[in-house]
Amino acid sequence: MHVQTRTLWLPKEGNSAEEYEDAAAPAEPFSGEVDEFRCAVADGATETSFARLWAQLLVQGYIDDSAMADLQKKWQESLTGKTLSWYAEQKAESGAFAALVGLTIRAGASGKGGVFTAKAIGDSCFIQVREGAIINAFPLNHSEQFNSTPCLFSSNPKENAGSDGEGAFKTFDGTWQYKDRFYLMSDAISRWTFLRQEEHGDALGFLRGLKTADDLKAFADTERHLHDAEGRAYLRNDDVTLMCISLKK
Repeated sequence: MHVQTRTLWLPKEGNSAEEYEDAAAPAEPFSGEVDEFRCAVADGATETSFARLWAQLLVQGYIDDSAMADLQKKWQESLTGKTLSWYAEQKAESGAFAALVGLTIRAGASGKGGVFTAKAIGDSCFIQVREGAIINAFPLNHSEQFNSTPCLFSSNPKENAGSDGEGAFKTFDGTWQYKDRFYLMSDAISRWTFLRQEEHGDALGFLRGLKTADDLKAFADTERHLHDAEGRAYLRNDDVTLMCISLKK
């Protein structure tokens, strides 16, 4: 199968690129023939310590199929030798938290498509698009499901449910056809996509039109300042990450 990707990202309005706390893998455009393709988007929780690093470890760990315990160890080792204030030390002890959505796409034997598996925790989402319609969305699929307290995965094993925290992840299996598109998105643009689709049915046209960093910035500059009847911004002022995956023969 031929896989082609593009990844766009933008920090919160008023923040610098260095303050961006999402992560994506692959971060650079990809185009090639493969039998299996893995990709992921993570959203580091701003109020936690070294969340950007944790998000980066999670997406690369998904690509490499690393054990979560190994990623937690890497995060902890990265802090060794750092001089931290007492407050920063306390936050570091609690660990970093992040949402993650990962997608593994496999080619089928028939030449007509294949299968995929998704893994997620929190409110970063993927959608599968076919012939101009969303046919699958995971782990959320409606704008009202987003809230301020999503279940996140921690770099501190004690903060996760179960012995290794893996039980908190949800999985989704499906099939794909050539010309399908997948979008992986952090929470703000995930919620925007569902809300726009629910209200106007045209979210996919917007997503397909976002091809460059300038496109994403212009889009965010508009949507962050549009409000619904309850005074809430259509696109919450948060880091934005959007990955598009196209599948061709």
